[in-house]
Amino acid sequence: FNGRFHAYSKEEMRDGHTHVVVCGSWRASQLRSFVRQLLALGGGSHMVRVKVVILGNNDPDKELLDLLHDPFYVHRVTYLKGSVMSVTDCHRAAIDGALAVFILSANHSGLATKLDAEVIMRSVAVHHFDPMARILVKLQLPQNLPH
Repeated sequence: FNGRFHAYSKEEMRDGHTHVVVCGSWRASQLRSFVRQLLALGGGSHMVRVKVVILGNNDPDKELLDLLHDPFYVHRVTYLKGSVMSVTDCHRAAIDGALAVFILSANHSGLATKLDAEVIMRSVAVHHFDPMARILVKLQLPQNLPH
């Protein structure tokens, strides 16, 4: 698995692919569904030429490892251990060259305010790193949208 933990360099994008970055908090099933939807158009009949860089704070769990080893995703998804709160990790994930940065939030109604605060802080960090970045966030509470 060593080959899947590496810096996502601009060199890798020269093969005609581009990439998006996915970060935040998630459940493995939520992440798998999100990645599947992101990589498929027209019900899966036409594949988008985009790679997904997942930037996560922890080592991937078994479910995420299964996704990364799935033949369908193995050349389309890269996992980097790190955080958008780190400039070094933003460089490793090539956020400044990404089509978009998706900041996810696990569904947990009891922690909605805390989760939204984390999403907002991550979006601020990405914006400070690259003011031109397209940032798409998932918030739990609609009243937090104006932030």
